[in-house]
Amino acid sequence: MPSSNAIFLLTTMCLGALPLSTAWPAQPVSAMLKSRQISSYNGCSDAQKKKLQQDFADAASIANYAAGSLTTDKNAYKNYLRDQDETHAKGMWSAIELNNTPNDGNHQGTGYAFSVTCAASDDKECSSRTTESWAITDAKAQDGDTPREMKICSKYFTDDKTKRSTTDKIYKPDPGRRDNSWCTPPPYKLGDFMVGGVTLLHEMTHLDIVGVRAGYPQFHDDEDNFDYHGTQDIDDLPPQNNPPQQARNLMSLWRNGQNVPGTVEPYHSAENIAASAFEWYIIDMCKYPDNMPV
Repeated sequence: MPSSNAIFLLTTMCLGALPLSTAWPAQPVSAMLKSRQISSYNGCSDAQKKKLQQDFADAASIANYAAGSLTTDKNAYKNYLRDQDETHAKGMWSAIELNNTPNDGNHQGTGYAFSVTCAASDDKECSSRTTESWAITDAKAQDGDTPREMKICSKYFTDDKTKRSTTDKIYKPDPGRRDNSWCTPPPYKLGDFMVGGVTLLHEMTHLDIVGVRAGYPQFHDDEDNFDYHGTQDIDDLPPQNNPPQQARNLMSLWRNGQNVPGTVEPYHSAENIAASAFEWYIIDMCKYPDNMPV
């Protein structure tokens, strides 16, 4: 949800120019997507930059994979989104890749840019949240030529949910004993596969410019009195600090007709967009049944 400073939970950054194919090989997609060209890093060490470059490549891989292959009949979709959300969801997943496109007159203004700042470990904004903060993103529309800033909290580089990248292991279904594969035999749950790129995908959906590129409608933040086109967080839904389960719970409210006033529609939730894409990515890469527990 928007905070009093017009910001959202989690993070993002600017990517470079690299064409993608929607014809995906068996594995691993992320290895195809080279590290992105960054417009500006502020306060980030070389190691942090390297980590973020890979994670933004992962975010683009996961989103583009869903845009090209996730259909509404799959549980990875139905767990988080309604049939009528498909146009918005596909638009948002596709828009994540658009910041590979230069934001100039030669590309009809389809690209976009944003900057990233690595926060100090004692950053008060990162530590003042009531729920876990991996980063903080400005959700207002860009003012002039200055890209919106995304602050990455120090927790991002140490927490189990975000410290890994897809390249830490390979995606090999039915791996042998010596294979360092993400694709482990049951029991497993979505949380076992979490990587930083999921957080960055979530966060990119908060950006106003991404919502514009995705074709989202204009929303209004009553608390801070500004218009925007991105997604919201759903921190008020249980269970706290389990975003995929919160996203499923939001979908359940809408599926059962129990949505309460003020509850965002599934496509308007950052985590519903991110979790659906990532669940499908893991299911398809590992050739798992389409019934992933969280």
